[in-house]
Amino acid sequence: MNTDNSRIAYFDNLKFVLICLVVIAHGFANHIGENANLPSVFVFINTFHMPLFIFVSGLFYSCKNISQRIILLVTYGLYFKGLIWLNDGILGHTWGKFELFKEESMPWFLFVLAVWEGFAYIVRKMNPKFVLTGAVIVGCLAGHDAMVTGSEFFSRMIVWFPFFYMGVLVDREKLTAFMEEKKPTHSALLKIICMILMFLYAAICIVRRADIWNLMGLIIPRTLFADMPFKCTLLTRLIYYVGVSALGIGFMSIIPTVNIGWGGITKWGKRTLQVYIYHIFIRNILDKNSWSRNLCSTNLHILLYIMINILIVIVLSQKIFSIPTDYIKENIFQKN
Repeated sequence: MNTDNSRIAYFDNLKFVLICLVVIAHGFANHIGENANLPSVFVFINTFHMPLFIFVSGLFYSCKNISQRIILLVTYGLYFKGLIWLNDGILGHTWGKFELFKEESMPWFLFVLAVWEGFAYIVRKMNPKFVLTGAVIVGCLAGHDAMVTGSEFFSRMIVWFPFFYMGVLVDREKLTAFMEEKKPTHSALLKIICMILMFLYAAICIVRRADIWNLMGLIIPRTLFADMPFKCTLLTRLIYYVGVSALGIGFMSIIPTVNIGWGGITKWGKRTLQVYIYHIFIRNILDKNSWSRNLCSTNLHILLYIMINILIVIVLSQKIFSIPTDYIKENIFQKN
């Protein structure tokens, strides 16, 4: 087994790759129709990248200083929301559309994360199996509720909570040991099966690219089951939970458990918050000038755009971009 430093490296490596997928997905989001292959790429990434990011967030949940953690997350969300408001006002000339208690855009994740952490604290003394089972059942039922699916905020909060809570329940050290296991054991066999399923799913996304877009209403839970383009039931959502969990294990299994990129990638993976906050403004600039659309027009351009998005992640991972959030974190609470 590797040292404790390698355990930390593994999760930082994972977070770096996941934030790259987040930025790539957001880069493609407004240009799906520009290339016949984009729906396949977009659906594949979106199937597991946010649930897995949410799971990792749950892994680092702690009951310690929970009120401060929640306040800090909400403050980050308001900071992000304020930046978007300024951006829309300056570039889009849409001043006055700041809605404090309605969130459908990028800051949703920070606000929802605050809710999840608060709820996990409330149920900390309950039987975890009961809580997880209940969360899955409610997530399945949410697809029948028009009020829930009518709000991307509430639908994501309810449907994706089981992934966060699974992260809360999993021991990080045991998970790292599981990922490091290379001997022919049941753990290794499970990882191999999940990796095969992941590559098989990727192949299906490519082969059935004409139909794969129909899954988006299930992958991003914003559509009533009754309005889905295929028959969708509680069992469909349950299969989604199981399938995404398998894809997540397969994806995590290919992430190195040691420092990579001369330690750079591991270091950059520690600063995903600032990338999440600021990348959207670069995307808006690229969209506004039609550069993104042109970069989605051909397969070669798509590969180039993926490399550009990874470069954006690397740039935004630099220490200088952490100054505002570090200032908030260090000064929001009174010092003893």
